[in-house]
Amino acid sequence: MSSKLKADLERVEGASALDALGLNRNLVRILFIHRFPAEIEHCLYELKKVRFIVSAEVVVTPQQFAERLRS
Repeated sequence: MSSKLKADLERVEGASALDALGLNRNLVRILFIHRFPAEIEHCLYELKKVRFIVSAEVVVTPQQFAERLRS
């Protein structure tokens, strides 16, 4: 594991410790524009694995993406 990746992981784990204190700093909202559900699921899995709390929406077209950004 590279030292940068290890430092990033330690920072994320530290943020998870803050969550235990009620300081929810690892909340993430993601709007995916993607056609392949398996790839989206993999991204979500990786984020949850390092204890991010993820709220995600998926759209397929650029038009849907623009509409979601406005709402």
